[in-house]
Amino acid sequence: MAIFDSHVPIEYAQSLLAAAKEQGCDVDEILAELGIDLSDIDNGRFFSAVKYGKLYQRIMWLMQD
Repeated sequence: MAIFDSHVPIEYAQSLLAAAKEQGCDVDEILAELGIDLSDIDNGRFFSAVKYGKLYQRIMWLMQD
């Protein structure tokens, strides 16, 4: 059985990381914790929706928002 991963526009991830950085979060550390390579966000038009969900949850938890 194949697992399908939908995608979100890369700008969603870029905006989320920018907001986290503005709030003083160490985005490099967050990405490393989640096993996300920055090149996945810097290149291309789309980003994994599953990874985005994990990234969103982690940043919201850190920012307590």
